[in-house]
Amino acid sequence: MKTQTYTLQPPGAGLPKIEKAFIKYLLVPLARYALGWKSARIWLDHEMRCITEMLAPLSQEQYRQRILIDHHLGIEDDTRDWSVSMVIEHLIIVDTGIIKVIKTLGKEERVDQEIRIEDVKPHQGAGTLSELQLLLDDYRCYLPPKRNSHMTKAHPWFVEFNDREWHTFLAIHTWVHKRQIKAILTKLKESASAR
Repeated sequence: MKTQTYTLQPPGAGLPKIEKAFIKYLLVPLARYALGWKSARIWLDHEMRCITEMLAPLSQEQYRQRILIDHHLGIEDDTRDWSVSMVIEHLIIVDTGIIKVIKTLGKEERVDQEIRIEDVKPHQGAGTLSELQLLLDDYRCYLPPKRNSHMTKAHPWFVEFNDREWHTFLAIHTWVHKRQIKAILTKLKESASAR
């Protein structure tokens, strides 16, 4: 059997232009205006429940197995060969950063640190689902002083977001990577059936 090789784009290469435009000019603005703080929280909680249910039957080997998936909306090419553990580590890195941004903007303080996509890639796939759940459980207790800060911070691909919009983006980002996890699990099943 011939082994197929593939070359992925480097981290930070971005999304295809049409997809980026669709997300930037349609999906993000729609979510920004349609979702309030509470509805974004409900969506985020729903996505986390789905991820938890999907991962329950996985073995450690399956959790750490890198597997190539097809392109999905919102993920860069270099992330198409991640393991589930790498996706979870990425969510921990990104969610930690977004929560800091939300809390800083909520105090009407400036966020000086540059946000770069290539800085939020997983290193070892060392993140666990329980770590991610603890992070989001702790965030659930956060009561913002304001829910529509005047201060904003730009997303590297999109536009300036205030605290509420970053909160909404947290749900969008989790949804994108839930879909990635689902695709990984589908490929794992297919490869197990082929044996």
